[in-house]
Amino acid sequence: HEQFTKKHITAITVCNYREAKALFSGGSIFDQTQLTSLEVLARNIKIIVESLARFIYQKPEQYLDIVSHSHSVNSAFLASWSRFMGSNPRAFPFLTEESPASLELERALRQHVSDVTKHSFQLESVYKFYKSGTYATTLTAFRVKSMSFDLLLSLAIVAYLLLLHLSLQYGSVSEFLKSLKQKKQ
Repeated sequence: HEQFTKKHITAITVCNYREAKALFSGGSIFDQTQLTSLEVLARNIKIIVESLARFIYQKPEQYLDIVSHSHSVNSAFLASWSRFMGSNPRAFPFLTEESPASLELERALRQHVSDVTKHSFQLESVYKFYKSGTYATTLTAFRVKSMSFDLLLSLAIVAYLLLLHLSLQYGSVSEFLKSLKQKKQ
């Protein structure tokens, strides 16, 4: 929210986690819309709308039943948007002004709101984000050995170097062991 505060944009985060996750640890590019419960999503939308209404109209203790009857959450509309958002990339590098998600959100807002304007701004961050103008981006992944392999290989190298050192210093490992016995006596 720091970035939005600097630009004087009101922002909130709605999530079900008690504590914030580490930066960039909660996202995924693999949306699975079949795992999303539309009933839970509709319930959460209703809770958010009613909370915002209580905040806007300054009635924190009063129950405002705004999302009901003709103003209730439309299940078909919600299912359609869920499918659309699940089939279009929304990660920062792919979310340009001409991306399908941006254009469709703007079109939907223009249907229901009279004044819609876009504001572009740069995020000031220690991280560098790269935008992709097209979707023809190649993602390359490599399968690498696990850390246990590196550890085992390192131990084998250290053991080899130790044996090499002992054989050069004492002629053989048995000579080294004899010299240790003599030092103890």
